[in-house]
Amino acid sequence: LLHSVRSAAALGALRRLRIGAIGRYPPGFLPSAVDDGELQRLLGVTISDISIAAVIRGLDTDPASEAVPMPRRGQILKAFRGGRLPEEVVQGIERWFRALSSVMKSSGITVFAIKDWPELLGDLNVPGLWPCLGWLQDSGFIVAPEGDLNAALTMAVASSWTQTPTFLADVVGKDEHDGTLTLWHYG
Repeated sequence: LLHSVRSAAALGALRRLRIGAIGRYPPGFLPSAVDDGELQRLLGVTISDISIAAVIRGLDTDPASEAVPMPRRGQILKAFRGGRLPEEVVQGIERWFRALSSVMKSSGITVFAIKDWPELLGDLNVPGLWPCLGWLQDSGFIVAPEGDLNAALTMAVASSWTQTPTFLADVVGKDEHDGTLTLWHYG
């Protein structure tokens, strides 16, 4: 019974779900593509396009205009097990966090797919984007990288079932002898 109730609640939530697409999928990532009209017709989910340029403009946002509380520097460094990050990396993480959280909060959307490369990692020379995506999730946003709208939708459904944050990880290595997988996970 509980499974049926959760499923019905998830379907109801999908009918009101908006996913913010900060860019679309990178070239060649065709499995990340969706038909917006079909998605709305079948599930009631709408896609709202958000300009990558708006995020890039936000990189120069004044630190005093923080839209979402940022983790303290001590928390940032602690997340790297006491390691020392270069100051430019910490500042880059903070800049990405301010830029993205401002765009996300002003949109009124909580579920996003972000085309994090090549535009956002190319010539901008601002380090720290991927750790920032993890911290945005810790702040209540659902964020699927690589413009993967299907992943954003799946993460939203999973989060509605568990009432906990979700994250996306790629399997990048398998060791059958040890019975282990190596995962890549931003943040």
